[in-house]
Amino acid sequence: MKPRPRLPSYLRGLPFHLVPRAPASDERARRVAAARAGDAQAALEAASMLFAGEGGPVDVPLATELLSAAAERGSVEATLMLGGMLWSLDGHEREGVKWLREAARLGAAEAVYVLGMACARGRGMPRDVTLARSLLEHAAQSGIEAARVELDRLPGNTA
Repeated sequence: MKPRPRLPSYLRGLPFHLVPRAPASDERARRVAAARAGDAQAALEAASMLFAGEGGPVDVPLATELLSAAAERGSVEATLMLGGMLWSLDGHEREGVKWLREAARLGAAEAVYVLGMACARGRGMPRDVTLARSLLEHAAQSGIEAARVELDRLPGNTA
């Protein structure tokens, strides 16, 4: 995460809503341009804005394009974000699982966690409680606290 730029001394102390900011649409366009120029962090930021409709309408195809390009250039974070975004969209679950598997292969514990949820729910992959438990246990051991909650929800839990 980039550090926030320091405000000029004459702006420090002003209530947040009074500090001048670039319009969200300008910021979104700037981040999209930087992402297209190869900036992986800008791809993450632009995709987040595009997926949420911040600074303009929701644009999932453009968010997918930017994240795919960053993922193909080796960004684990973009691979994870793309997988999670697609997995959450009806009709795109299987494609999301494909990207999540790649992110997990690259070492993203968060991807293992989401794959465990996908397995437990049968969303984007066949429902398999045994595999879900294994994935969620791995994610929990990697420090993903939410995985422990999901483990407690699995059928047959003895905890």
